[in-house]
Amino acid sequence: MNITEVLKECDTRHLNIVSIGMSDALIKIVKFAYTEGVKLATEVALRKIKEIGITKDTPIIEISGGMLTEVHNAPNGYVLFDWDVIREDDDVERQQTNLVKLLEEREA
Repeated sequence: MNITEVLKECDTRHLNIVSIGMSDALIKIVKFAYTEGVKLATEVALRKIKEIGITKDTPIIEISGGMLTEVHNAPNGYVLFDWDVIREDDDVERQQTNLVKLLEEREA
């Protein structure tokens, strides 16, 4: 959530509890807490990146809900071969042959 969404959600919750919107002081407190949370999350993420050994050139693949959503730093592009999306009427042997061909072309 971005800061605008957080403020809106906090205001809605505050309104439901005390039947009045947030004061200017409370808005400042929420903004401060949000900013500090973002700083901490960034620091934790940067430490983890360093610990894992990720560099600016490391290919990163984003998966969400079992689906590929984004590939970063893939200078030669990428080919996705997913066994989970083969339909029942597909010939598995044909799919295996296609995969072997893809891998052979990549090695060449």
